[in-house]
Amino acid sequence: MTTLFLGLGNPLRRDDGVGHRAAERLAAEGLPARAAFQPLPELAAEIAAAARVVFLDADLASAPGAVRLRSLAPSDRLAAGHGLGLAAGHGLDVAGLLALAAALRGGRPPEAWALSVGVADL
Repeated sequence: MTTLFLGLGNPLRRDDGVGHRAAERLAAEGLPARAAFQPLPELAAEIAAAARVVFLDADLASAPGAVRLRSLAPSDRLAAGHGLGLAAGHGLDVAGLLALAAALRGGRPPEAWALSVGVADL
């Protein structure tokens, strides 16, 4: 089973770059991983090609250093004709990106997880 690790965040914003840096480290170890500043539609095809995707990101809602794993589902806004699942101020959100990937896979999304780390300094 192919697992894609997708690290999100801006490494120039201190702790916000935790996902970005984790993906770079995993890629350096030879794992299928890539870093991005935010979810982009261009990533949908790569996500659709994987059996599983793990999004790595900072988490402001958790205590600094706390690690949280949760399953993700695609947005139903694409299926309902409501656009791309846009998040205010950031463009496409992860659920919208999963919906795009599912559309490329005939409606079947890859297994998706969010692995986040609580952060303190952005």
